[in-house]
Parts: sequence; structure tokens; C-alpha cells
Amino acid sequence: SGQERLAARDESHGGPWGSHNHERTSHHHGLNHHRSTLRERLADDEMAYEEAVQECAVWRERALRQEAALCVLHGEDVASGIKRLNEQRLRFNQTVRAAP
Repeated sequence: SGQERLAARDESHGGPWGSHNHERTSHHHGLNHHRSTLRERLADDEMAYEEAVQECAVWRERALRQEAALCVLHGEDVASGIKRLNEQRLRFNQTVRAAP
């Protein structure tokens, strides 16, 4: 009968909501994949940022050591030389931020 065929078709397709559930499940799988991709990208960016921070710290330490060595060579106070270097850095940062 027609009712039996409809019932069999609904059962084979997961009921009247089968296609909707399938679309929703596909959409969720796509979103989960996208979320995983974004998380991987974020982890890579965080790692690159940490490496850059560490590299900056190494360069800053080198600059401070070199400034201290120059102060000693010129018979200047090391603390004043470091203070002067820090002031130069601050002026440079202000200039960079003010640039369009």
C-alpha cells in the first residue's frame, strides 16, 4: 500500500527529518574542522610570538651589555648610559607610533 511505501521510505531516509539532520550534521562537521584549523593557526601564531619576544629580549640584553661596555671604555657611569639608551628607545617608540 501507499502508506507502507511511505513508511519504508521514511525509515530508509531516517524519517521526515533525516535530510535536515544530515545537513545539520554536515554543517557541524565543517564547523568543527574550521575550528580545529583556526586553533592550529592560533597555536602557530602564539609560538611565533613567543619566539619573537625571546629574540627581542636577547637583542635588548646585548644592547645593554654593549652600552655598559662603551660606558666603561669612555669612563662614564654605566647607570647613566643605560638610562640614556632607555630614553632613546622610548623616543624611537613614540616616533614609530606617531607615524601614519
